[in-house]
Amino acid sequence: MASDQKESKPRPSGKELQRHLNTPLECKICHKMLNRRRDGYYQCPSCNSLYRDNLMKAKEFLLNNPDASFEEICEGARISEENLTFFLDNEMISIPDTNKNFSTCKYCGRIIVAGRYCNNCALYTFNRLQKIITGEEDPEE
Repeated sequence: MASDQKESKPRPSGKELQRHLNTPLECKICHKMLNRRRDGYYQCPSCNSLYRDNLMKAKEFLLNNPDASFEEICEGARISEENLTFFLDNEMISIPDTNKNFSTCKYCGRIIVAGRYCNNCALYTFNRLQKIITGEEDPEE
């Protein structure tokens, strides 16, 4: 897919992002509101307990297990497949180049779990082929 034809994906809404991150808000020990630290952790101002959101859990697991498969990341980081897919689709997490359990889209290079094309490029190709078949678009474009 040509870069000028590639549609930029809209950024996720705050509510959608919050749902996938599952940000801890309250300390489980003393029930105080948590403060977010610069390193991505959440800390209780009273008892200093540390908490992580789903994105941090996945990043830490990948740091320690760079060759982990999709399923291993979900299981080891204790996050859902939906959350990991969201992080990958929105380029919030990157998979090390040495990891052979993931492949990249043949058009745009985005990380994918299976197949040859990411969902965006597959949909673009499908729509373009439909237009070519119906005569709405010239195949030489």
